[in-house]
Amino acid sequence: MEQTDKRKQDKLKFDRVINLARRLPQPAIHDLLRALILPIQADYLLAVGTEGQDARPDMNEREFFFTKIIWAMDYTHMKSLRLAAEDFPLALATAKILPWPWGESSYRSALADIGSAKGNPWVQDINHRVTLWLPWRIGFVRGGNHSIASGVLAGEGEVIPDTVYDMRYLLDIVSTDGYYWYMSGKICERVSDYRTAAFFGVVSENGIYGHSRFCNTDFDDKLACLNLSGV
Repeated sequence: MEQTDKRKQDKLKFDRVINLARRLPQPAIHDLLRALILPIQADYLLAVGTEGQDARPDMNEREFFFTKIIWAMDYTHMKSLRLAAEDFPLALATAKILPWPWGESSYRSALADIGSAKGNPWVQDINHRVTLWLPWRIGFVRGGNHSIASGVLAGEGEVIPDTVYDMRYLLDIVSTDGYYWYMSGKICERVSDYRTAAFFGVVSENGIYGHSRFCNTDFDDKLACLNLSGV
């Protein structure tokens, strides 16, 4: 009964977020998305400090959205959807990026040593690997978790993703009602976190896209400027 009540409460929260997004101007949508992701980011940033080594699972698209999303991920197709990473820099102080520090000693060292206040400003290096998914503009960290986490906490630094994908095609395949995830209209998996379901659903309903710094335009304008086809 308690679990059923929680699911109903989470469904109500999901619906409220979706309804709020409908009443917001489009430029404000990414602020709402950031509000949804901040508690998850904060949990992962602190978990190893409060619970110890390997306190959380790897944070990737399957952990964030739902496990079976991988069924809709055609990596051959995704290669054709890659964008110029340098056009999508991520400011660690404000980006929707999800580092998952896992080692106690590495976490402690990164916090102690990295940041301008400690005389060591955050600088990107070859170990920092981030995959950015548009249109959500969410960054999944593949390498350099501890130092990226320290940059987030210090509120400084900018990382250029090593890979940027236009994943809009997922919006034609995947949907959610806050209770379940659906693929091609069929129930696929139960929603485990209303925030990540709302994160997906807000974008699905509002048709937004992640901005690049190219010509101060959005992605669709960028494609027109570059005359790219088939993306």
